[in-house]
Amino acid sequence: MKQVCTVLLLIALAVGCKSKGKSGWPEAEKKAFIENCEKNGSAMGDKAKSYCACMLDKVEAKYPDATKAGELDMNTIMDMAKDCLK
Repeated sequence: MKQVCTVLLLIALAVGCKSKGKSGWPEAEKKAFIENCEKNGSAMGDKAKSYCACMLDKVEAKYPDATKAGELDMNTIMDMAKDCLK
């Protein structure tokens, strides 16, 4: 699980950097988040899709401006992940 969380942090940072100057989460960024998450979470099998959708919802709710998603800390990611793995 730690590996998945680290990947999600890196994804969030990448989304934040890529989106600099934009507000909100455009569809292209949502799609990229989901695709990267599912690719990196492939070991989760069928659960990866719902896990990644859950994580996107949580990250987007906490950081409506994608440029701020890079502010996620490991504790927050772990809390989100625990919720999404239920």
